[in-house]
Amino acid sequence: MKTGKSSKTLAERVRGRRLEDISRRDLAAIARDAGKQASEAALAAGFSISRFVDGKLMRVYPDGRIIPYQPE
Repeated sequence: MKTGKSSKTLAERVRGRRLEDISRRDLAAIARDAGKQASEAALAAGFSISRFVDGKLMRVYPDGRIIPYQPE
């Protein structure tokens, strides 16, 4: 992920730094990217995922269906 600060990627900027030394903005970006990658991997593997859509908890299926979350 590139930001406007420099030509280095976020991973290159934070590599080797202590967690305490990484800004909240960078930590949020790292978490957002990790969540996106995990969601994409789960859907690609045929698993459903849960996410908030318009403030409501929904279940998203690999075939594109999105339905309200119902605990099993």
